[in-house]
Amino acid sequence: MDKLNSGLDLQVKRISLVDAVVDKMLNMVVSGQFNVGDRIPSEKILAQEFGVSRSTLREAFKKLENLGVVSIRQGSGTYLLQDSVNVPFFNYDKGNSGDAPSQAAKDVHSALDKHLKVGEIKLSHYLEARENLEQASFVAALKNAEPEDIRLLERVIARQKDLDLYPDRFPEIDFEFHRLMICASHNELYKHFWQILTPFMEVQIQRVYQLPGMVANACAYHMQIFNALVKKDKKQGEKAINEHIGTVTGRMLTIASQQFFEEEIISE
Repeated sequence: MDKLNSGLDLQVKRISLVDAVVDKMLNMVVSGQFNVGDRIPSEKILAQEFGVSRSTLREAFKKLENLGVVSIRQGSGTYLLQDSVNVPFFNYDKGNSGDAPSQAAKDVHSALDKHLKVGEIKLSHYLEARENLEQASFVAALKNAEPEDIRLLERVIARQKDLDLYPDRFPEIDFEFHRLMICASHNELYKHFWQILTPFMEVQIQRVYQLPGMVANACAYHMQIFNALVKKDKKQGEKAINEHIGTVTGRMLTIASQQFFEEEIISE
């Protein structure tokens, strides 16, 4: 297991933190904590509030600027452009005051329309359903998991050790870990709901697993969830599940940004 922990290097942590900040900022916009035209609090304040470095915060804001959510004005600050963000779709025709989103931002929005849907289902709806199901299944597994469930999960965790050499095996192992966690609940309806989500998860895994740091990051969360189950630590397990699933939106933003801002991202 030490190999997995060592695999979560600084680069992986940085990627995860940037995605987490993007997700946090989008949630703050959706909840109405900022109004269109508002100046976002300073880097110093937000870095302290989020517990991240200023460089991580700048990377997150650059993603949000590329998407037309904020405007970064040198010497002035960062300002909110969108007063009604419906992740993953942004409304560009509301006639908001202030700066208009660039054509490049609209292009990224178009890419998101493709990346953040599975068929006709919004990825955000899938992620909400999946998180609720996995949280409920984890709580049930704390009471109902049998020794055989723990053994099967431990085998999957052990298979993660070689993923740095064989990353293409990740989709199968990732899916199996989450399936076994659902089975450990011993709730037949939860298993049925999981079957409904299966096609969406398979597509989502294939879309993101090749991103830098994705495999090691996911494996580290699997370890946290498994350890929480073994220790019967409800709080830690729920926290790990929330953070694990919560990074998916940020990673999809990374994919879209890379399509249209590759040179800019490389220069950073």
